[in-house]
Amino acid sequence: MAKLDDKTILLLNQYRPSLKEWLLEIPAGTLEPSENPLPAAKRELEEETGYRAKRWHNLGKLTPMAGFCNEIQYLFVAEELSLSNRLTQDEDEVIEVQKVEISELLKMIQDERVTDAKTIATVSKAMLCGKL
Repeated sequence: MAKLDDKTILLLNQYRPSLKEWLLEIPAGTLEPSENPLPAAKRELEEETGYRAKRWHNLGKLTPMAGFCNEIQYLFVAEELSLSNRLTQDEDEVIEVQKVEISELLKMIQDERVTDAKTIATVSKAMLCGKL
């Protein structure tokens, strides 16, 4: 989760072909072979949003579908953001970067405008850890 300041985060409005819907979600991606979670998070943030962060907080991991697959998601909060020149979304990604106030994000989760599980989990964990 990328925090622009104490009141605002970056969300991606991303088209998900499997659902045929646009979803609002935090930046995320896949680990490359032998890549560690933090470098992957840094790379994905920059590739998907064009921002880089000076400070990173590790919130731990999430097992979203343990009964179905062995996927592990690693959760981070990125702070002290600055624009970079490295916005390189994958060919199959259709993404719009949006700045959203945290108070509005919480409302969006409540009224199901945000339904992405990793986003909801990261927001919850960040709040529990005092990072949001």
